[in-house]
Amino acid sequence: MVPQAAAPTALSQAETARRDRIRADLRRLEAELQQHGGSWNVWAARPELVAFRSDLQRWIDAEKPVFLTLFEADDRFVYSETAMRLVTACDFMADTRYPSALETIVALSSDLSERGIDFIYMPVPTSVEVYPEHASDAVEPGEILAPYQRRFLHALVERDVEILDLLPRFLAIRRESPEELLYQPRDLHWSNVAVRHAVTALAERLGRYEFSPWGGAVKFETRDLAMRTEGEYVSRLSPEVQASYPLVNFTVHQVFQPDGSPYVDASESPVLVTGDSFSYYYSGTVADHAGMTAQLSYALGFPVSLVGRGGLLPSGLRRDLDQLTQPERRVVVFVQDARQLFPADG
Repeated sequence: MVPQAAAPTALSQAETARRDRIRADLRRLEAELQQHGGSWNVWAARPELVAFRSDLQRWIDAEKPVFLTLFEADDRFVYSETAMRLVTACDFMADTRYPSALETIVALSSDLSERGIDFIYMPVPTSVEVYPEHASDAVEPGEILAPYQRRFLHALVERDVEILDLLPRFLAIRRESPEELLYQPRDLHWSNVAVRHAVTALAERLGRYEFSPWGGAVKFETRDLAMRTEGEYVSRLSPEVQASYPLVNFTVHQVFQPDGSPYVDASESPVLVTGDSFSYYYSGTVADHAGMTAQLSYALGFPVSLVGRGGLLPSGLRRDLDQLTQPERRVVVFVQDARQLFPADG
């Protein structure tokens, strides 16, 4: 059941909505900047952020692996050293290795636009940005802690790249609903709760298109599945240490076809989700039929496509651009772990 692409008039309306969204995001990011001093360097030099980065640097400089050290501090969350380095970095956009990443995303968006396909860049915030208190008490949870990442997004929208900025939404959720954990305990990946919040935001964005599924909309069903996991990092510890960390209970929301069979991604669809492991987590990793594409298909009422690969970068997508383009393709959503923004040999 493959949805047809929108009619030309609807596409024009969708393009207008896309441009309005880019302008709104540019205004929002510039308002953020003005609120924090009007300069990226001034923002980054705020005393609490300097103290926060200093605390993170002490974790980075510890002799033991960061994940093991943090386990000893709090067994609910672990942080990636790469994420810590991203937050502690100075103006990493000035790094000679960095501008190419920006240019690659801009070029990817342009390449797809030439083929009549819209592009949405959706970076996933790191757990250290959303739950910083397990590594430092220098900052109040709910604040934006990495100004230069905001500069990166600002540079993208200035270049006509549409973004879906999850950080403000995640920070609001942590303030208003602290019981909703947005990341897997003892794991660097997001929780199924966070996936559903991200999908809600994305489905709202895709509402500007008038997709017409052949055979009508699909009324998918969802079922809760209770699971237990040890988390990504516990398995790396010695057996005697692993025993001190009991399994963690969590729930995923699986998606099923109306006939009761499990949801399966479509090989052809006007919507393609692509990216690194965050794009397919809970889709055969940790759990089945509960990942981002399953949740998005449930929200849209038709199956979407998935092209995901661990550590996938925009440069890899550009090399394999043909796999993103199909006659019916209308939107490509690129999901990227924000840690990937840090230079590889940093």
